[in-house]
Amino acid sequence: MTVIYQPKGRAREYAADAANLYKTCPHGCAYCYVPTMPWGPSRYDFHKGSVPKKDIITQLRKEAPRLSPRQIHLCFTCDPYPCVRASGSTVPQEITHEAIWTLKQAGHTVQILTKGGLDSTGDFSLLDEHDEYATTLTFSDAADSRLWEPHAALPADRIEALKIAHSCGITTWASLEPVVYPEQSFQMLIHALEAGVSKVKVGPLNYKGRLPKWLADTVPDDIDWKAFVENVQELCRMWQAECILKDDMKKLAGLD
Repeated sequence: MTVIYQPKGRAREYAADAANLYKTCPHGCAYCYVPTMPWGPSRYDFHKGSVPKKDIITQLRKEAPRLSPRQIHLCFTCDPYPCVRASGSTVPQEITHEAIWTLKQAGHTVQILTKGGLDSTGDFSLLDEHDEYATTLTFSDAADSRLWEPHAALPADRIEALKIAHSCGITTWASLEPVVYPEQSFQMLIHALEAGVSKVKVGPLNYKGRLPKWLADTVPDDIDWKAFVENVQELCRMWQAECILKDDMKKLAGLD
């Protein structure tokens, strides 16, 4: 089985090719879909550490040179920077560093999507304007972020990483997915645009029914999705940033 693959379903809206470097992710996000899948590990097993996939670098070294140049997304079922409570060390994490270097040496570009914050900036020296660096932005309130994403970098840390990437000449964008509390997502959009992102991808919360009831009960049911989307689109126009709505968001806003 190859490690560079073509995503299907919702993931296909983000990238045509991808690689998942780790079997687990310690960020502990309550909305994570991986433990809810029939093929997925238990939530405890999935979130208890950062375990690289077996022989992942060896496999990449075999596969990458065989493919025509393309952009490889890192990662869908894990975070390429699985730090625990971001340390801000800016020291490259070995597996991810080797993976990026291998892909770049084979003529590919990478699209990084992470909640690693400053811990993900140590590899910026490997990237250029043909690569993309993105971060998931969900909550503007640090307490809500800790509640929903207990071991991921805090929102301000992720914004700072975007600023650094932009200053390095790397193409940057933001993933506003999942939108849990629209007003907080909109606030994070403002911060992302101020940080220089060139595009924004917006998607709603899925799998709400699989959340713990006490957490699901905090998610509003009366969201005016049409108004939210219109406000996001207008702000993106003002900043001349591309706004990409996931299919599920289009449906909620009555745009499908």
